[in-house]
Amino acid sequence: MNSDLLKEIKADRLLLLIALVLAFGVRFNNLGDAALTDAEAGSAMNALIVSQGDTQESSTSIGPQPAYIFLTAALFSIFGSSNFLARFMPDLAGGLLVLLP
Repeated sequence: MNSDLLKEIKADRLLLLIALVLAFGVRFNNLGDAALTDAEAGSAMNALIVSQGDTQESSTSIGPQPAYIFLTAALFSIFGSSNFLARFMPDLAGGLLVLLP
């Protein structure tokens, strides 16, 4: 009986891993190819301004999403700005939602 429980747990973990790989595959497929929408571009521009250290600019607004702004600003300062990195954090969060249940 103990062996059956171990097999069931291993099968559950395998299915979870498959779901996670599929979720990230779908989320990250052609991530940087399309142009940013107006909302995405506004948030990405704020992250770019923060990454350059120019927080005195009057148009910079952290708004209701400070985690996105600061995490994306960190990515921009390390790797440079791109559409891929502008969408990376929201897609990472969306892919990790598979683990929630």
